[in-house]
Amino acid sequence: MLFRSHATRDPGFAGVEREPNDQVGDATTMPFGAEVRGRVGRRLDPQRGDRDFFSVEVPETGGAERALARVRLTLSSLPNFPLCALVFRRGFADALGTYCPGRAGRDLAIDALGLEPGSYFFGVVQDRDGYGATAQPVHENVSDDYVLRVTRSDADGGDRKSTRLNSSHR
Repeated sequence: MLFRSHATRDPGFAGVEREPNDQVGDATTMPFGAEVRGRVGRRLDPQRGDRDFFSVEVPETGGAERALARVRLTLSSLPNFPLCALVFRRGFADALGTYCPGRAGRDLAIDALGLEPGSYFFGVVQDRDGYGATAQPVHENVSDDYVLRVTRSDADGGDRKSTRLNSSHR
């Protein structure tokens, strides 16, 4: 079950994930513009790997009312299995976007996501897609951390357009 109701807990942001955070109801609060270190560690069960969720408030842009915020999302890689970043709007069960670089050792950087200001959950999970081959087995990682960043984008727009999240991307 992805969603579970819990009392809100906010012991202060220390720059690292707080376990448990494998469901959005247990998400680690992360300030917009910060980075957080986490570890996709012990699997939840033989068929489901660990997953980490972070709660982030995307601020108003200061421009037109409800204008899209240009957000940069980065996720560092692990050496032994690939990761995906998921984006959920608070109150919705389906991910707005799923971004996976496709292999271990490859960082993820999305330069200009178009997000309406408001509350979001960002998830980090193992990419089990086999990309045409057999699905990857569930892995555990006991020694390597990833770094997740959710910040304002410096992308100038130029030839690049914001990716407004409304579907999955791989």
